[in-house]
Amino acid sequence: MNNISADTPYAGCPDSSAASGNTVSINDGRGMSLTVRGSLLTVRMKGNATTGYTWSCKISDSSVLTCESRDYSENSHPRGMVGVPGVQSYKFKSASAGTASLIFTYARSWESGNPADEKSVRVTVDASGNILADIISAQT
Repeated sequence: MNNISADTPYAGCPDSSAASGNTVSINDGRGMSLTVRGSLLTVRMKGNATTGYTWSCKISDSSVLTCESRDYSENSHPRGMVGVPGVQSYKFKSASAGTASLIFTYARSWESGNPADEKSVRVTVDASGNILADIISAQT
């Protein structure tokens, strides 16, 4: 289990006295990265929208965490190149203290059955609004 927060040492944060608001990042090695800065969480996942596959997200408790934005950007590539993969990004903000799960599925909207990939993140928000995030599963 990978665990990150803005006020614990991890992923380059030098010591446990790191103040809330420092940026802390982690990569699962399978196409997912998390970045926490105080009350903000950014989740990035590799994908390729040109294949029809996109990442979608379900929040188990929207009173704890809200999705502020969702974006897809292609990787840089030579002009005229098609089928270029990219990165799907989600930005979340803490709303109240508690715990919520983020379930990300990678699928084509018109197909039924199991998704091509699924990733889960557990988010805990403390009384000050700071986020602690754990990657709890990554299929791939």
